Amino acid sequence: MELADPLRSYAVLIGSSTFADPGLDDLPAVANNLARLGELLEDPTVWGLPPDRCVRVPEPASPGEVLDAVHDAARRTEDTLLVYYAGHGLSDADGLLLTLPSTDPQRPYTSVGFDSVRREVLTARRDANRIVILDCCYSGGALVGGMSGGGAANAPVEMAEQTRIAGSYLLTASAATRKALAPPGETYTAFTGELIRLLDQGLPGGDSLIEVTSVYERLRGELLAKGRPLPQQRLSNTGRTLAIARNRYGAAHAAPPPSETLPGPKPAPPALTIPDDLKEALRGKPRALAREYVRLGQTEGGRAHARELLRLAGALRPPQEVAALVALLNGDSWGIPFQEVAARGPQAVVECLEALYAVDGAEEAPHGLIEVVTTQIPEIVVGTVRALRAAGYPAEADRLLSRTVAENAYTEYVLGLLGALWSAELDADADRVLAEATTESDEEAVRFADALLTMGRRQKAFELYVRAAAVVVRRSPGDLIRVLKALDEEREEERDEERTGGRPPETADARIVLLQGFATTLLDTAVAEAETPAGLAELCEALWSAGMEGRALIALAAAAESYDAPAVVELADALRESGHADGVRHLMRAAAFTHPVETTPYFVEALRDMGWPVDANRLLATALTRSPAEIAALLASFGPGRERDRAQLVTAVNSRPVADRLRLLSGLLAAPGDYEDFLASVALLPDEDFLEVLEALRAADDPTALVTLFRFQIRADPMGAARRLLFLIDNAEAFGVERAVLAALAAKERDGDSELSVAEVSRLVGPTAALEARVYATAALWAAGYGEQVRTALSRQHYVATGTYLVRWLVALHDHSLPECVNAVIASRSLTESSPPILADLVAGLAEADMKDAATFALKRYAFALGPQQVSALARRLALMPALPAPSRR
Repeated sequence: MELADPLRSYAVLIGSSTFADPGLDDLPAVANNLARLGELLEDPTVWGLPPDRCVRVPEPASPGEVLDAVHDAARRTEDTLLVYYAGHGLSDADGLLLTLPSTDPQRPYTSVGFDSVRREVLTARRDANRIVILDCCYSGGALVGGMSGGGAANAPVEMAEQTRIAGSYLLTASAATRKALAPPGETYTAFTGELIRLLDQGLPGGDSLIEVTSVYERLRGELLAKGRPLPQQRLSNTGRTLAIARNRYGAAHAAPPPSETLPGPKPAPPALTIPDDLKEALRGKPRALAREYVRLGQTEGGRAHARELLRLAGALRPPQEVAALVALLNGDSWGIPFQEVAARGPQAVVECLEALYAVDGAEEAPHGLIEVVTTQIPEIVVGTVRALRAAGYPAEADRLLSRTVAENAYTEYVLGLLGALWSAELDADADRVLAEATTESDEEAVRFADALLTMGRRQKAFELYVRAAAVVVRRSPGDLIRVLKALDEEREEERDEERTGGRPPETADARIVLLQGFATTLLDTAVAEAETPAGLAELCEALWSAGMEGRALIALAAAAESYDAPAVVELADALRESGHADGVRHLMRAAAFTHPVETTPYFVEALRDMGWPVDANRLLATALTRSPAEIAALLASFGPGRERDRAQLVTAVNSRPVADRLRLLSGLLAAPGDYEDFLASVALLPDEDFLEVLEALRAADDPTALVTLFRFQIRADPMGAARRLLFLIDNAEAFGVERAVLAALAAKERDGDSELSVAEVSRLVGPTAALEARVYATAALWAAGYGEQVRTALSRQHYVATGTYLVRWLVALHDHSLPECVNAVIASRSLTESSPPILADLVAGLAEADMKDAATFALKRYAFALGPQQVSALARRLALMPALPAPSRR
């Protein structure tokens, strides 16, 4: 592999940074791209292109200006042609468009079609190498700070295929569907900035030449670490073995080892080639050097000589003289001599710094020198830090470290800096770097954490992992498990230190809780980030394989809570297929408790579908731990075809302790629904427990349930029912009229021909009992099938309409959904024949009790006794009805 001959090669650098169309944002970084990239390509330590062979086309006025420059360079190239473009990228039906300052996104012909550029590149001789570098976007859509155009959104296109050039190497800033990036406030665009950094600083660990695919790999790693759009490459024929530049890393950063101490001998000046026309100036004093620099810089042709003069002065003159020269330059091109001083080693930096503090007019220069040192390799920076501390400049050493970390905030550099500091036994400075190091993206934070974990620096690694938990869990189950294991190991070490007295219990406990919290955060994030149930099953499989069963169960519990019911079943199927039956049971139990109770039948049926009927029944039984209201909702969800599940739940109820069954019964009675099967489950309880059931039924004011309960008992155990009736008779004081009702119902159930007479019913619902007992007995008899007898008995009884008792009685009947009984009382002979004032009061009382239908019925019933005028007056006052039929006497 050889570097392309710069005397037989050409580079064309095209850039558009300002745009007339308001939909295209200006990109000032593009102008910086062209300037610095051109300097590097012309630098002999990079490629060494003669200036006339590095053609710059800034702000092209027309497509023809671009195509002419590429055409001319292609025709003249004998070795390698490099074409670079930076600006907005657009796409339309014809492919990729490269924008110009005058481009109108609505008029594609105002841009340069890449097909046209490709045709001109292909005009180069057959054996020439062709390199195309595109720093632009490939799809439409405006983005502030981005490099996409502002036109209408277009469908993604296969740009990699469109930009294929035979016998070439293509490098692009982003994929076909991604935008490139021009970060606001940064000197260069994201992609070209990394390319410039690579050409300028070289490739650590590389050969003397940088091959094109190494450029791609380096750029991709750096951009990935910073969370920026990733580059793409296309190789064809000779492209794979093509060197793009010399590797400046070794030669540019040669320096004394970090173990060098102060004071020590000054490093010998490097052997440099000094142009004859600069030798005299370099022997002069700083003031003469400054005058010569100014003189040379006054002409365009002399500016390069002026820069070379400063470079050689920084490399050859004593550091004190360099400091004096810098003070005379008044801030002009300080970086050139400072770069050479920094390359001479830590001692030279310290001497130059000391001299800068001693001269006038260079107050800001020490900061400039520190800034230059930050661009050096980690070993030089660390050696300089040691030298500054030894020379009594701790503030400058601290500034150098802080600025270095800020200026080189990418993982490899910071890790190299930490390694150099630890090697130099500067642990305090290493801790400071760890505290100040920041990462521009979560991806880079995780890479940094991985390296720190390998180095044994767990605490900082854990902090970064927690910050970027979403990235950790998206990489692979193995990566997550590696971090979780490290957390567990750290936790065990904390416990060991506590047991051996090496750490106070309160401190150890706090650390253990913190570490456990880290692990929980990562695991919760892994569950949340799992794209599919199958992905989470894979994670759990990895946890089980790593012996972390507890973590797997925690993950499943979290999934049970966050997944919807179909996703839970899908995850259960995946676990079953991998042979983790316990995991399936754990997941389903957790889901049954965290999801609404109505979903329990869905999970039960899923287990049966798996062929696990026993586990299905057990899961259904767990519903009994829910509240009575939830169990009522579950029973309500058992529609036709689910009788088996309901019967299974009733069976489970019967297996519960009596106290639990009674609590459940009380709750069910307070909820709407049909629970006869549950009442049957308590019908044969012992007497004392049965009394509690009766009290629950009375408290629920549910006569129908009481009747149902006795019917179940009589059918199941007639002799037991008779004995219980005797028991109730013995406790008549406690139960009052209910005793007679139950006895009558029991007699009817034992002998269908034994019906209660109207007279017997009248005694049970008559006025001798308390109001509550009368209503209870009336409702129970009505529910037991004695409706006709009840209506007749009520209509024959004698009522006094004075006072509020009668209205209360009717309201109570109404509240028990017994309108027929209400009407029977209203139509009774004793009330129909009462005086008009009594009847009017009754109608008004019913209306005021919000029993409009009953009041209307009464008004119609009593119309003859009240007379037309009073009926109309009552109807209007009570808003009962618009009109009444003519009164008639029955």
